[in-house]
Amino acid sequence: MLLGQVARHPSLRSVDLNQLLLFFAVASSLKDDILLIQPSEHCPTEPPIVLPSSLEHFLSAVCKIPVTTIRDCWNIFKDVLWPGEAHSGSLHGISSILHAPLSLFEEQGLLFGFGELGSSGDLSSP
Repeated sequence: MLLGQVARHPSLRSVDLNQLLLFFAVASSLKDDILLIQPSEHCPTEPPIVLPSSLEHFLSAVCKIPVTTIRDCWNIFKDVLWPGEAHSGSLHGISSILHAPLSLFEEQGLLFGFGELGSSGDLSSP
């Protein structure tokens, strides 16, 4: 589904997978910042149509993606990235995948002999 959307949009053809995953991770963590500057009548379970310019430029700098392409990314993926009741199947899947490695090691790592994550985030022997 997501890769098909990328393939259909010429502006995203220059975005590599690392940049796209970084966009997903960072954009999905900005909900509170995005909501903070929305009009009070904006429904928090619905993604805004456009991102504030300051966040577009921030995402552009962090992800090394042109601002115009950040706008396209938001337009294409906002429903997948936005956490809320109306989109509960979407972001919860992406968010949990993007932020899961630590919890996955905590849950399953020792069972399979992968050691444990130390406070620095490095794997160490059990």
